[in-house]
Amino acid sequence: MNFMSALRRTSPLAFASLVLIMAAAAPSDASHTFKDSGRFAGNMLYPDLEQAGDHVINYALCANPVPWEWTAGVENWDTSFGTSMDFNGVACLSNQETKLTWEGADGSCPPGASACWLYPLPGEYVTHGDHFDLLNGHRVILFNSVIYYQFSPSCRVSISAHEWGHNMSLEDHDAENPCTIGSIMGKGGIDPASNSCVESPTGKDMTTVWCVVYRSCSWHGFQDWGPAADLTPGGIAYAQRAARLCSHGPPVLRRFLLEVLDGRRVDRLGKT
Repeated sequence: MNFMSALRRTSPLAFASLVLIMAAAAPSDASHTFKDSGRFAGNMLYPDLEQAGDHVINYALCANPVPWEWTAGVENWDTSFGTSMDFNGVACLSNQETKLTWEGADGSCPPGASACWLYPLPGEYVTHGDHFDLLNGHRVILFNSVIYYQFSPSCRVSISAHEWGHNMSLEDHDAENPCTIGSIMGKGGIDPASNSCVESPTGKDMTTVWCVVYRSCSWHGFQDWGPAADLTPGGIAYAQRAARLCSHGPPVLRRFLLEVLDGRRVDRLGKT
């Protein structure tokens, strides 16, 4: 069980207390986004993960057998976000937003890469507010079967979690070691035979996704863009999606806790 998983299993009071302790040492956004890096004019978002969505996306595992590390890397994100964002693994060719598979019919990675997230092409996304909405079923994470298995099992989990970070619109930190910068997006100085020091998104990675990419924090310009041209699996009606969103708990509380985790609300806590 990783630290964030253990944290979320505590009581609400204990959770809030631990968050306050962490806040003092937590710097601002560690991961930079696609937009920040200039790769795209806007970040790439899933409509279902925006405020008007049901906060659930499906990922398909298309291999036989499916490497357990693929699932572990994605589920580390799922566990860290709790019910704020749900990532559900489904069978291949199911109703999916993202597909995980080996190189082959869906494409290939750059030479020497163990895995890659295929960048969207025109026609695979639409403009929505100041960002782009990804269309369902077009996102693919590829793995190179030869290079991938040159890494330890722990590193293979990290690779899967790293690629899911791209799926959350986070950019690479090419030359920076993930242990040093405290981000799953670091790529530099990794020993393939060692146990990875980062197998899950860190608090800073989560804050970047939640607050910078999806704009769910007031200090980063909380923004509800409203429903997009809805791309929810199964065509769930807007009213049903709204009801599900309410069941996830008070959005204000979720935003508040993540802001505290990133150290942005300490001064305000002291004044209340």
